[in-house]
Amino acid sequence: MQSITVRSHVGADGILHLELPIAAKEQELEVTVLYQPVQAESQPQSSEALKHSTKKRQPHPDIAGKMKITGDIFDSIPAADWNPSA
Repeated sequence: MQSITVRSHVGADGILHLELPIAAKEQELEVTVLYQPVQAESQPQSSEALKHSTKKRQPHPDIAGKMKITGDIFDSIPAADWNPSA
């Protein structure tokens, strides 16, 4: 199962149109749609402002700096399983 989050606009006709790039081709899918209205921002933020406002994840202090990479971390999952929207 994959999870994709998108922000989209519903027009005056009340119909939401979704175009999502996914890795699955020529197969049936079960799709569940959850939607939530988005509050309008007073002023759109630039991409530079968004970079600085995004909180970076931090490891727990008990494990920070104590990790050791013992293999190739980039081959852990096939590229077909990557989430293209992330």
